[in-house]
Amino acid sequence: MKSVEISNMMFRDLISLTSKIYNKTHLADNNLLKNLSKEEEKLHWTLLNEILLQIELTLTDESQQGETFTLDFDILDEAAELGMSIFDLIELLSNYRYELLLAYQETCEENNFHSKDCNRLSNKTIRIFDEAILQTSIKYTMRHENHLSLAEEEILSLSAPIVPIKFKLV
Repeated sequence: MKSVEISNMMFRDLISLTSKIYNKTHLADNNLLKNLSKEEEKLHWTLLNEILLQIELTLTDESQQGETFTLDFDILDEAAELGMSIFDLIELLSNYRYELLLAYQETCEENNFHSKDCNRLSNKTIRIFDEAILQTSIKYTMRHENHLSLAEEEILSLSAPIVPIKFKLV
């Protein structure tokens, strides 16, 4: 299958691919990444590298073709702990997906791969990113609901019961 061959070619040097996509996204007019600390930059690069690795494994492993998968972008909640909102993560994942699809297109054109094979690879990649966005959203929602529940419990524990007091007039 040609799409596996294209995948192997694309992901041959994962570090370079990660850097290329990260830098294109970072250098674009993208307010999400402009004022990151070095720690945050490293985190985003690492998260991108991890998702690209998972995509590579899913696309190149013949035994996983057609299987369902679960992929969460911020597995350890590191971006969440740094205060990144779910909206920002979704936008970032969309930008990473866009840059990866452009890289596919360049590779396909440079190597005269059949458009059908390139489209198949792109469609699989879109499904993988969609799953990452979905799983990340579910996890963020669960995390948010847990925080709300804990806050509600704390508010209830701090509230004083109202006890009516009767005064006897003498």
